Amino acid sequence: MLAEVRPDGFTMLDTYRLAFADGLFAVRDGAEIRVAQGDGIGAQLLRAQLGDDGALRLVAYNHRASPADQRRALLAALAAAFSDSARHASIRLDPAAWPAVALDALRASGVLADAGRCMREGWAQQADLWLVGPHLPCATLPVFTDGRRHPRRPPAPRGEVYARDLPALGVRFTLRGWQPAEDAQRVARWFDEPRVRDGWPGAQPGVDGGQGAAPDADPHVIPLVGCFDGEPFAYFEAFWLKEDALAPHVAARDYDRGLRMLVGESRWRGPHCVAGWLPSVVHYLFLDDPRTEAVGCAVPAGHARVADHLARHGFARQRRLALADAQPLWMRTLRETFFSGRHV
Repeated sequence: MLAEVRPDGFTMLDTYRLAFADGLFAVRDGAEIRVAQGDGIGAQLLRAQLGDDGALRLVAYNHRASPADQRRALLAALAAAFSDSARHASIRLDPAAWPAVALDALRASGVLADAGRCMREGWAQQADLWLVGPHLPCATLPVFTDGRRHPRRPPAPRGEVYARDLPALGVRFTLRGWQPAEDAQRVARWFDEPRVRDGWPGAQPGVDGGQGAAPDADPHVIPLVGCFDGEPFAYFEAFWLKEDALAPHVAARDYDRGLRMLVGESRWRGPHCVAGWLPSVVHYLFLDDPRTEAVGCAVPAGHARVADHLARHGFARQRRLALADAQPLWMRTLRETFFSGRHV
C-alpha cells in the first residue's frame, strides 16, 4: 500500500505513485522505482534504483515492450527520480545497461546528453507525459485581426488537456477547457467574493448581457479550469499576446502567451498550493506549442503577493505598463529560464 502524503504541502514521503496517460504509472518507494502500464506482472516495464549520487541503475526491464513504450517507461522513471526535489539537474544512466532503442529516442529528443546524463530541462519538455490526447501544433498560417498580423490559432480545447501528479501536495492537478453549462455559474459564485472580483483585470468571464456565454468566443483567448483531484478550484485565461491589446506595450512575438488567473475555492489558497498549480499552468503553456518562447502576466497594482508568487516560480519583473486605465506590473518568464530553473 502506498503511504499517504499530507495535503499541507510541507511533508514529502518516500512512497508515492505518479500516473500518466494510457495507464502508464511510476511508483517511487524510497530509492526503488517501478514503472508499469496497467495491472499484472506482464504490465511491468522496468525496475530501477536511484543512488544518492544521482545515478539511476537498471534492475530489470520488459524486453518485449515496444520501442515507444520503452521510451515512455524511461521518461516515467525519470519523473519519479526528479519528483522529490529540484536538487538534481540531471540523472545519470549507464548507456551499456539500458535498452539502446530507448536511449536513442531520448538522445534524439534532447533529454540524453553526453556521459549518459539525462537533463531535467530536456525531460520536462517531453509533452506526451503530461498532455492529454493527441496534440499537434497548429500550422503556421498568417491571418489578420484588427489590422494585426499573427499566426492562425487553434480552437479552444473542450476536454482535459493536461494532468500532473503533485506528490508534495498529495493531489493530481488537471487543466480542462471551459464548459459553459457549469463553469459560468461557478465563476459567478467565485466573483461574489470581493477578493476574487478585485484581483481580476476586466469584466467577469462568462457574462454577456446576462447570459453565460463562453469566453472562448474570442479566438485569441483560451479559457481553462484548474482542478485538484477533479475538484474545480481556479480559472485561467491563456491568451496569445500578438493580437492582444497588450501587444504594443510588451513587444510580443508570434507565439508568446499571456496569463490571467484566479483561485476561487478558499481551501486551495496559500503558497504551498500556488507552488503546485502555478508552475503546472506555465508548464502546460510551454508544452502546448513548442514555438512559445515566453509567458507573461500583467499584475494589477496593489497585488504584491501575486508578483512575489510569480517571482518565486521563474518570472522576472519587467516594468509598469502605461495603459489607459491602469498601470499593471508586467512580469515574464522565458522558456529557457523556466525549464533551467527546475520549476517542474
